[in-house]
Amino acid sequence: LRADGGGTIHIDLLAQLLDDYGVHYLILNKAKAVEGEPTEYGLEKIGEIGGYDVFRNTDVPIRKKG
Repeated sequence: LRADGGGTIHIDLLAQLLDDYGVHYLILNKAKAVEGEPTEYGLEKIGEIGGYDVFRNTDVPIRKKG
């Protein structure tokens, strides 16, 4: 998400979109510039894969089947 026309990811804007669309997980490239702290917007870091950070959006509940 490049709201400023550059290469910076704005976590506040991205987190709002994740909530609006009910997205449970986010994968961010560690090489990209990020503005904002993911944990302040309900994004819990759950792991790393290669050069990526994996977050769970705690603001969107995960529904269990049954």
